[in-house]
Amino acid sequence: MILEPCCSPNEKCCIKYGKTKKFFGKQTYYCKKLKIRFVYEGSWHKYPNELKENVIELYLKGYKMREISRILKIPFSTIRRWIHEKL
Repeated sequence: MILEPCCSPNEKCCIKYGKTKKFFGKQTYYCKKLKIRFVYEGSWHKYPNELKENVIELYLKGYKMREISRILKIPFSTIRRWIHEKL
C-alpha cells in the first residue's frame, strides 16, 4: 500500500518493515501511530523530471543515446528506457 505517512521514516514512529515484491523491492515501513504499512514515496524517483525532459530534447536534437549517457553520467539503460517510454 502506498500512503503518505504521518511522519518521515527517520522519525521514531516509523520502523523498517521488509521489502515489497510488486514495487521492485522497495523498502516498506510500519507506522506505529497509524498502525499501517507503507512505501515512502520520497524514495521513488532518483532523477528529477527536468533531467528526463533534457534527455529527450538532446535525443531529438540528434545526440546518440551513448553520448547522452556519457555527458550526463547516467546509465545507458536508464537513458534508453526514458526515450522508449516517451517516444
